Amino acid sequence: MSGWEPPAQGWPNYFKVESVAGCNLWCSFCGIHATGWPRNTVVGEMSLPLAKAIALHIRGMRSHPRIDLQIRGEPLMHSDLPGLIRTFRYFIPRASLMVATNGLLLTRDLGVALFKAGLTTLLVELYRPIREQVRALNLPAEEHDYPGDFSPWLYHTGRHIVYMPSIGEGSAGGLAQTRRLTNHAGNAVKGSGPLAAPLDSPCAHPFRELSIFYDGLVPLCCNDWREQAIIGRFPDDGALATIWRSACYSHARAFLRVGKRASLAPCDVCDVKTTRNGLLPRASTPDALALATCGLAAKEV
Repeated sequence: MSGWEPPAQGWPNYFKVESVAGCNLWCSFCGIHATGWPRNTVVGEMSLPLAKAIALHIRGMRSHPRIDLQIRGEPLMHSDLPGLIRTFRYFIPRASLMVATNGLLLTRDLGVALFKAGLTTLLVELYRPIREQVRALNLPAEEHDYPGDFSPWLYHTGRHIVYMPSIGEGSAGGLAQTRRLTNHAGNAVKGSGPLAAPLDSPCAHPFRELSIFYDGLVPLCCNDWREQAIIGRFPDDGALATIWRSACYSHARAFLRVGKRASLAPCDVCDVKTTRNGLLPRASTPDALALATCGLAAKEV
C-alpha cells in the first residue's frame, strides 16, 4: 500500500509468566537440557506476592490479556498453582489464563481446584498416552482436540481442556509432523541443537510477547532458557511497561526487525520462525554499540 508505515510499538499481545522452573520429565527435544537443572526438581517457583504485582502491571497494559502460566517447567509442580491462578483471575477478571502440562501430576482434586480458581484452559501435552486417564477424572470443562477444533488464544471465557497431539503422532519413525518443534534458541541440545548459521529472517516474539521468569527476570524471549538476553528484572528495574519500552528492548528489536539475528545471542543459534513479520511495528536503526552496552550482542559482534 502506497504511503503505508508500520505502527509504533504497542503493548504486548500476550504474556508468558513462569510459574515453575523445573520439570518432572526430561524430554530430548526440550531446552531444559541446557540449564543444568536436575530432573524432577523445582529450581524455583513464582511467589503469590510477585504474581499479584505482575497482575496489576499487566492489567495496566491490557484489560483482557492472554496469559500463559508456563515457560521453563511443569506448572503442576508449583506448591500452590490454584492460588497463583486465583491471584491473576482476581486482579484481571477478563484474562484468558492457560496452563500447559504433561498431565502426569494431574488429579481430579487438583484439576477441579484449578478451574475453580479461574483457569480458562488446561492444555494437556500428550507426550505419554494419558488422554483416557485425564478424561476419567471427569473435570468440569469442555474438551477439545488441537488443532482440529480449538485455538487457545480465542477463548477468554468458560473452561476448556485441550489435548495436544503427541510429537510422534502421525510421523513415520521420526519426531512429529503434526507440529513443528523448535530448538528453543539453541537450548534443545539433545534435540535439533543450535543452528550452525544464523537465520536472516525477522523475529516477532520481542514485539508481541512479554515473558517474566519466576524470579522477576524479563528475558528478550521465552526461548531464552539460559538467561543470556535479560532485559531487566521486575520490579527492581521499574514497571513492566517501563521494561517493555526500555532502550535495551528497543535496540534488540531494531536488529530483529530487519532479520539481523547474527548480532544477538541466543538469537544467532535460534531456529524459531514467526509469521506476519511485515506487520511488525517500526524500530530504530540497528546500533551495534548500544546492543553491546546492553549485554545482548553475540560474541562475534
